[in-house]
Amino acid sequence: MLTKILFTISIIIFILMIVRFRKKREASSMPVNPSSNETQMNNMPIGWLATAIICLMIIASGIFLFLYWEDKNTIINVRVIDSGSGNVENYRVRKGDIDNNEFITVDGIKVTLAKTERLETAIRP
Repeated sequence: MLTKILFTISIIIFILMIVRFRKKREASSMPVNPSSNETQMNNMPIGWLATAIICLMIIASGIFLFLYWEDKNTIINVRVIDSGSGNVENYRVRKGDIDNNEFITVDGIKVTLAKTERLETAIRP
């Protein structure tokens, strides 16, 4: 959630900077004596700043994508307990392969849970 908010804020800032740069370009094309503050602002390397922001966003997206992938591929232990008989089955499962009432083990076996079975998970040490 925080990532989405930060991404949105960075896009808004980027768009505001582009609009500001275009307004300054239009104002500089008119023959008017610029003040010293406007001259300093026109010398600001907006292209480099925009490129740096885009690179930063790409790097941040890559980091978040890697962390998401790493979390979904974490192998955990899953215990399936039958409430009626008390039988316990242990499986090794990737975290991203667990759905509501089924999961796929590391070995490729698809297990579907009955309504009387309970699922317990534990991260492998």
